[in-house]
Amino acid sequence: MCHTGARARKEVDLELYREQLERRLGKANSVMRMMINEAKRKPKRVVFPEGENEQVLRAAQIILDEEFAVPVLLGNKQRIHDLVEEIGLHLETVEI
Repeated sequence: MCHTGARARKEVDLELYREQLERRLGKANSVMRMMINEAKRKPKRVVFPEGENEQVLRAAQIILDEEFAVPVLLGNKQRIHDLVEEIGLHLETVEI
């Protein structure tokens, strides 16, 4: 049964929740987090040879947003610009 307008009333200790979540996710998650944090400190250029591919462009957007690498797209500049505009990404600062 759904109650319209019902709200959660229980307060959550975010630090405790974070610790419990990390324990559930295991060691692999903490290693991955460490690697991502290191990559953010020293971002490297990552070249995408299929720069005209929508999935590649979306991945480049995530990388740009998360700031853990500097994407470089290879392909026809006009086609890449057109596709970026068509799917609504913000890759103006990415090297093509």
